[in-house]
Amino acid sequence: MASSSVTSPWLLGFASLVLASLLYRLLNIFRRPSLPLPPGPKPWPIVGNMPHLGPVPHHALADLARTYGPLMHLRLGFVNVVVVASASVAEQILKVHDANFSSRPPNAGAKYMGYNYQDLVFAPYGPRWRRLRKISAVHLFSGKALDDFRHLRQEEVGRLTRNLASASSQAVNLGQLLNVCTTNSLARAVLGRRVFDDGGPDVMLGQRSSSLWWWR
Repeated sequence: MASSSVTSPWLLGFASLVLASLLYRLLNIFRRPSLPLPPGPKPWPIVGNMPHLGPVPHHALADLARTYGPLMHLRLGFVNVVVVASASVAEQILKVHDANFSSRPPNAGAKYMGYNYQDLVFAPYGPRWRRLRKISAVHLFSGKALDDFRHLRQEEVGRLTRNLASASSQAVNLGQLLNVCTTNSLARAVLGRRVFDDGGPDVMLGQRSSSLWWWR
């Protein structure tokens, strides 16, 4: 009786794994892409190619590019991803054929916080996006607009410098600090207030905004 109670969870887990693998293969059959994809490593069931990334993903991607070429296909879970691993291919995508790749993939943050993909960042390429870009170029990124907001950027860079100086010889998350500096500069120009701070209620506002924006 005791051995039966011990082995039953293992049997249940094994059966669940087999069932998940079968469902994954069936989904692959019915969701097989109609367009040819670049070469890439064979994905694992359920998790796809995530095990191939390892602890240092950019090193793993460089190694995979040596095998599969500068344009390769990975499947992260159920999401198909095309990885560009050379400057020449990146130039073709970002410069030569940029109009074909300018639209962003759909996500919950853009849908619910970007007015259903109607803002400049997530709007699909087309007449509306070009009109928004023209308005932004005149009122946000022109020389006069940049001069008007210069003091905001200087204050945020000053805060960043003081934070780095106060850390002394301790390790800091530079990417996070730069993200806070950039986000606060934009928020002060658009909203008139900071959304990230070292303390106070603005921290919660920044955390909620960040979690809503990146939740998918």
